[in-house]
Amino acid sequence: MAWSPIDRIDQALLALEFAIKVMNYVALGKINKEDLDCNTLIRLPGGNLSFGKSTFHTYDDLVHASENLYSQALAASAVAMEAALQGAGIRNDPNDRSDRGHVRSLIYMVRSAFAHDPQVPAWSVRGPYAQQIRLRFGRHDLKVDMGALDGQPLALEHFGGPLVFWDLMHEVRAWVCEGSPS
Repeated sequence: MAWSPIDRIDQALLALEFAIKVMNYVALGKINKEDLDCNTLIRLPGGNLSFGKSTFHTYDDLVHASENLYSQALAASAVAMEAALQGAGIRNDPNDRSDRGHVRSLIYMVRSAFAHDPQVPAWSVRGPYAQQIRLRFGRHDLKVDMGALDGQPLALEHFGGPLVFWDLMHEVRAWVCEGSPS
């Protein structure tokens, strides 16, 4: 199935929201470990997939698994944003100093960090990307020294935190709906 740029963003938003809700439910102790961590058999056309009980030895294992799910959803979201923008013809140009150009470059750099290592993403900021950028979109107005981030583990707090990332996804969706890079 070929996904449109909007489909990519919508599915990434759905997966990210699901991961956030699972992580929140686990953090609040709302998931019963024993109910979740039971023998599970999934019948598939090519054979069965079976999981035994006690995969999660402690509730902390559930916490870590939910955090990993969230991190993987962030990675998929970053890749989806980049793919959606490319699919809509909204190119990346690190020399574009407009508000949109800076936001577009950030999306590319976040995607690159996750693409190189989705489990432990790190910034790789070189050449024209190693610059001070200003992220102005929606209600956000932030300055980020991208060059100073080179080699550091990626943290959403480097550019405003999870709320900014969430809003960034919605901003990208709006751009893709417009279908115009300007």
